[in-house]
Amino acid sequence: MTQNKISRAFCPGHITGFFHICDQSPDPLLKGSLGAGFSLTHGATTLVRSGGSKDLSVITLNGQRTTQAVVSQTVIDLFFAHINSRPQPLTVDHRFTIPMGAGFGSSGAGALSLAYALNEHFSNPLTQEEAARIAHLAEVQCKTGLGTVIAETVGGLEIRTEAGGPGSGKIETIPVPEDIEVLSLVFGPLSTKKALNHPVTRKKVNTLGKVLVARFSRDPTLKAFLDCSREFAEYTGLITGRVRKIMSLCDARDFRCSMPMFGEGVFTLAPKKHTAAILAIFGNFTTGAVIIKSKISAQGGKVIHAT
Repeated sequence: MTQNKISRAFCPGHITGFFHICDQSPDPLLKGSLGAGFSLTHGATTLVRSGGSKDLSVITLNGQRTTQAVVSQTVIDLFFAHINSRPQPLTVDHRFTIPMGAGFGSSGAGALSLAYALNEHFSNPLTQEEAARIAHLAEVQCKTGLGTVIAETVGGLEIRTEAGGPGSGKIETIPVPEDIEVLSLVFGPLSTKKALNHPVTRKKVNTLGKVLVARFSRDPTLKAFLDCSREFAEYTGLITGRVRKIMSLCDARDFRCSMPMFGEGVFTLAPKKHTAAILAIFGNFTTGAVIIKSKISAQGGKVIHAT
């Protein structure tokens, strides 16, 4: 690390369509999920520079200082432990172009971009995979995610065929036509931590999730992904009244859509020629909601540059 060095990394956001929880292993690197989802060109950019507040790291989210960034602090603690170094005061600035806590993989994106930026800032004492594993460990420890980080290291539309963090789990990407766009309308969050620990939700997720992973593996197409995602959302019972209204309007136009896990909202993957019609439907529900138009990111997280 050089004096006054600034390091930045970007990580795509991620939407999970369906999954099966695999968190019984005592090894956190083997905890994860089987499932499928896709990364977005929108995501999290994290800046790291030396100097904080005395011995503490200063962490900001979209310019606002916070003391509640538990996952980020866990990444920092794990990083210094892994390189056998005494913690140093740092300033960490997360900038998100995705909703936080609403099923867009913001926690994993923040963790992974931070792990990559930290590693670059201290002259890469870890491999990229080792840095990514730290982000996964932080997510598992904080109970904010299981399979998001490994998916965000790869990008694309993916299926997670073996549970675990980067280097342990297995993942396959599925080709998607270039004109496909990601269209989402988001009202707000549903707690991943609460959902992953709620016995009824867990049972529903694991009952159908494993079946859908096997089905999608046999027919890895965009249509199959949307069909499986919708079936999963219906079965879990998480669809709210206002989300149901949007889904019904999209169904009437034959625009297949589903719900991001876990967030109160709607997403679809559609050819560009249908974008205007879908956004017109979403436009009737913008009170208290945000519309996000993105593309599928073909790349996973990466260091942007260091100065």
